[in-house]
Amino acid sequence: MPGGGSPFESRRRESRGGVGLTDAQERAEARESAARGRTARRLLHEHGFWLGTVLLAGLVGFAFLGPHLYHQSPYAINANLSLAGPGRGRPLGSDVLGRNELARLMLGGQAFLLIGCFSAIIAVGVGIVVGLVGALGEGTAPSLLMWFSDTVLNIPQVVPLLLFEVLLVPNVLTFVIVIGGTGWPSVARMVRAAALEAGARDYVEAARAQGASGPRIYFRHVLPNIRGTLLTAASQQANQGVLVLATVSFLAFGLPPPLPNWANMIANSFGSIQSGAWWLVIPPGVAFVLLQIGVNLTADGLHRALEVRTGERVR
Repeated sequence: MPGGGSPFESRRRESRGGVGLTDAQERAEARESAARGRTARRLLHEHGFWLGTVLLAGLVGFAFLGPHLYHQSPYAINANLSLAGPGRGRPLGSDVLGRNELARLMLGGQAFLLIGCFSAIIAVGVGIVVGLVGALGEGTAPSLLMWFSDTVLNIPQVVPLLLFEVLLVPNVLTFVIVIGGTGWPSVARMVRAAALEAGARDYVEAARAQGASGPRIYFRHVLPNIRGTLLTAASQQANQGVLVLATVSFLAFGLPPPLPNWANMIANSFGSIQSGAWWLVIPPGVAFVLLQIGVNLTADGLHRALEVRTGERVR
């Protein structure tokens, strides 16, 4: 027919926002579906991702399931076993107070994992909202918000953490709130830059031309296409939370005793190294390094799988 296409096809196009826009969105949806399949196939071949996942799963199982299998108190003091080396019933020996080092290592891992995980969730959640507002909003409010983000970003996280530790009871919840509440500016910057880049693509313009609202565009079309950035930000925040906890623990401002964590176990055992008590430093040090490696390998593998090769970006 003149003008190309059947009357039914013309009415379908007109009813859905105009000629060409429907086709653009249909092509975008087809590309997105194909990209998900490619992502799954690439993930199967990301050996670093699987190695990191195994390391993290092992550490989580060791910290949270281990105490249910190894029924020893991490707090029981036995002066007769002070600095006792590894042996039967105590595979990692005892500390200077005679406490079971393996039981303390398990309990100490819980603090690191909880603080790293939940502080990253808070930082990424707040950072996504602030970053999208900075990319989507107009006028002075988004500019002021990003200026405030830069101001907070320039303050070392250790400073507010030490301040709140004096004002509040230092515990896992305090560390999670303060580390997560001061870590979001870097996430907001990354999200804003990625959202601005993704928001300029043709499929977003097509959705905007059809009258889609700003929040719907960014949550429906932009966020799924910056998943790699979000994973990178999450891994950075998890590592940052662990490093901040380790830093303040070495400064003797960490979690209060007798609650252990891998950092203060190392810090409190430096004086015992001269006595040859290697079991007080090497196991928590190895666990700390494995946690860092596991987080980075998992995040990098997911990032490579989600970030489509050049010319194949998910739309």
